[in-house]
Amino acid sequence: MSEILQLKEEELNIKELYSKDNLPQEVISELESFQKTLNTSIENSTKNVEDFLLNSNEYHASLLLTELLKKTEKQLNMVVGNFDGRVSNIGGYANQLNICLKKGVDAKIIFLNDNINKESKTYKVLSENRQAGAKVKFYMATQKTKELIKESFEKYGGNVHFSTFDSDKYRAEIVPEKYVAFASFNAPLETKKYINIFDTLLKTSTEIK
Repeated sequence: MSEILQLKEEELNIKELYSKDNLPQEVISELESFQKTLNTSIENSTKNVEDFLLNSNEYHASLLLTELLKKTEKQLNMVVGNFDGRVSNIGGYANQLNICLKKGVDAKIIFLNDNINKESKTYKVLSENRQAGAKVKFYMATQKTKELIKESFEKYGGNVHFSTFDSDKYRAEIVPEKYVAFASFNAPLETKKYINIFDTLLKTSTEIK
């Protein structure tokens, strides 16, 4: 398992978190600013304030997913492309996912593309934990699954990747090719909508053994 996966769960330090990714200083500065936005949203969620975030690139996506995973205790549902690595290989995403699985989080992943990047750090974390007996299940979307996604997200052009974290947190990537997404750390009603869609998609997907 790679070195980044040996990190302990702790307060995120952006420079350390992305030190191996060789990001330009302006990107690091932008991520530090975005972290402040996330911290405010996380604090609001502890006060039962419902607010929503927008992330606009792969670096934001990686950081936001890392923070959402930090707050996940029981259930993770994901509809993804193929873990191409542009988000899943940077920052603390893979490490935090590993921590989730080690503490017993139940993970279900639906892949939309059959060319799964098995070299992705995130895929390796999921696969290795599954082999070790963790609660991880992989599914491949069928044509019917993709049609249901198109119907469910027609107002966004019919191509949406999304994840739910427990029953109150979600992230929905409405422009996957640019990683533009809405998210919230405290939106039970909106999260429930995505969980219901996920459960419907699961019925038409094929489990990968």
